[in-house]
Amino acid sequence: MMNATIYALETLQRAMEGEAEKAGLNSEEDILALCREVRVEVEGS
Repeated sequence: MMNATIYALETLQRAMEGEAEKAGLNSEEDILALCREVRVEVEGS
């Protein structure tokens, strides 16, 4: 028997597999840069 939360997270992980690479997020620096961009957009709203 599996916990519903664990099942949901594993399902999401499978669905998202490869999406970071498609978005050009190939390193931790890429992810941090994206986070900075989003923060600027949110704070500017």
